[in-house]
Amino acid sequence: MIQKKVWIFNHYAGNMFEAEGGRHYWFARELARRGYDVAVFCANSRYERQGTFFDFSGSHTVTHTSDGIPFVFVRSVPYDSNGIDRVRDMVAFYRNVQKAARSVALECGKPDIIFASSVHPLTLMAGEKLARSWKIPCVCEVRDLWPEAFFYAGAVRRDSLLGRALMMGEHNIYRRADALVFLKPGDHEYIIENGWDTEHGGDIDMSRCFYINNGIDFHAFQMQRTSEAFEDPDLDCEKNLFIYTGTIRPTNNVDALVEAASLLRDREDIEILVYGSGSELERLKNRVYDMGLSNIVFKGFVEKRKIPFILSRAKGTILNYTSNGYNWNRGNSSNKLFEYMAAGKPVIQTVKMAFSPVDELHCGISLDEGTPEGIAAAIERICALNQAEYDDLCRRAKEGAKSYDFSALTDKLEQVFEVVLRED
Repeated sequence: MIQKKVWIFNHYAGNMFEAEGGRHYWFARELARRGYDVAVFCANSRYERQGTFFDFSGSHTVTHTSDGIPFVFVRSVPYDSNGIDRVRDMVAFYRNVQKAARSVALECGKPDIIFASSVHPLTLMAGEKLARSWKIPCVCEVRDLWPEAFFYAGAVRRDSLLGRALMMGEHNIYRRADALVFLKPGDHEYIIENGWDTEHGGDIDMSRCFYINNGIDFHAFQMQRTSEAFEDPDLDCEKNLFIYTGTIRPTNNVDALVEAASLLRDREDIEILVYGSGSELERLKNRVYDMGLSNIVFKGFVEKRKIPFILSRAKGTILNYTSNGYNWNRGNSSNKLFEYMAAGKPVIQTVKMAFSPVDELHCGISLDEGTPEGIAAAIERICALNQAEYDDLCRRAKEGAKSYDFSALTDKLEQVFEVVLRED
């Protein structure tokens, strides 16, 4: 087999390089094991944290290798909030990743495939522009539906001039892609709902639309449970610990966990631990102090590799979101869900969503609404399970996580590559 060269564009893959794990880190490693020549292009600015990864010393790019995979860090704009600097960072990456890719191509040859992944659409646009100039296929991965997320959040009206312009731009990106990869099982319906598919007179062939969920490196996760242990007195106690990990932003509705803790303040055997950072962290810590709560603790940011050990100490895990501002009918593909499952712990899911692994695998409690009362009741319900019932939930979660291992997910990605290369 002729070795194929794949370049992955992900603005925020620097976090994966640092953590030695994550969707495109694991895709890159699995593809390399199968004989592909893989490189990852990412921004030098840190995602949702201040600062940069490396000192460029006047250069526009710097390359570092992890697991044999070169990560090409592109000059970008540091930011610390979702303001104008973050927009400038997106634009800078769009421009500079093209310059960086052309420079690398002159030295090493152009790729056979570009695999461009959003969070934001400018990364997809950069990938498509380069692919057209090199006459190679570009596979666009849509991690979040823009601008639908804006519409549901109420930031932009769908029928406004801006809303229509954003949808036109989105349609053009999808139309130009050689293949589309969606992360949630219901996302492809978005194409049909907008009448963009060929069956409804549109110009997007649904046979080029694929679904590849998020997942987990199951083996590495189990190894890190013991290899990445660290001291934390809140984990080393006899209480029933219910753990939330991840970003702390309005969409995560962590206020509901604070209020649930208030309802459980008389249960000395229960404690909620919150690991992560975000725009709401300081406000919530102050709120806990003002309410005099000792049964919920905000632990702040921890390295990704520490999460398996943290979750191994949990009685249960909390997949917490707000039910507003997001279309849960398309499903959910959050990394933390698969970490919770791989840890073999019951999951309390606080929003009702379609295509839910928690419901399909019967590995936890799925609430219709994430009210503080509902969360508190679910926590007490898990604590009240007998050992056999509890062990069954844990077994279902852990076994279910194996089907989301990245070796299986890379099989699906290879099939996408085979389609676009065959038609190229």
